[in-house]
Amino acid sequence: MRRVDFAVALIGEAPYVAVHLRSVHFGGLAWMLVDTGASRTTLLDRDVAFLSIPPAALEPTMLPIVGVGGSVRSLRAPRNCTRNGPP
Repeated sequence: MRRVDFAVALIGEAPYVAVHLRSVHFGGLAWMLVDTGASRTTLLDRDVAFLSIPPAALEPTMLPIVGVGGSVRSLRAPRNCTRNGPP
């Protein structure tokens, strides 16, 4: 098992963590909401635009994301869009 230390900030009652993202489209610090009930990590369309990820780089998924507001089409980043190695 590997130990990972990270900082948590509470915005209201919601816990956020700072993460360093590295991909072919973006590299830098981003704050992400910790949702322990989620089965996967998601980004909103405005986050994708902010991170300069071209929509054409994303692939449709088989299932939509379902929440309190209903369901929406979901896309995923292909495995080959991340950069390997140290930052």
